[in-house]
Amino acid sequence: MAYDVLNEASLKERKKLLYALCREASNKFFQFVKFYLLSTDAELLAFKQFSVEQEWEGIILKDYNSRYVPKRSYSWLKWKNKKQVKGTIKRIEEDAYGRFKAFVETPITNDLVEVQINNIGYQSKVRQGSKEILIEYLELTENNRLRQPVCKEVF
Repeated sequence: MAYDVLNEASLKERKKLLYALCREASNKFFQFVKFYLLSTDAELLAFKQFSVEQEWEGIILKDYNSRYVPKRSYSWLKWKNKKQVKGTIKRIEEDAYGRFKAFVETPITNDLVEVQINNIGYQSKVRQGSKEILIEYLELTENNRLRQPVCKEVF
């Protein structure tokens, strides 16, 4: 990545420099990712909705004046477009280490979905007979599985 060697410059300065350098090079070796400059909360929320409509996995938010840092930073944030589905708990398993899993039937998957339930309150609800669960996930894969399923609520 060219950004690694330009870490003293802001994102704005790095983009300007890279565009200038790449204009001189053959375009078959470089591809620039389209970026959008947003200034207000309203613009950001509208763009977030646009990313959902486009079925993007999410967006990366970057401070245009930030410097490159080779680690996680509040200047660069991921904002994932997660989906939700309700399901019915068909069985639960608890292993010797206290990990609590529910196997859930949903209207959008063929097989039971394995969901880790880490919240002690939710575990208690399941032990007391609650059967409905709200699952948050990133996408439905080609083989009809939920990518990164997470328990959000137990009813």
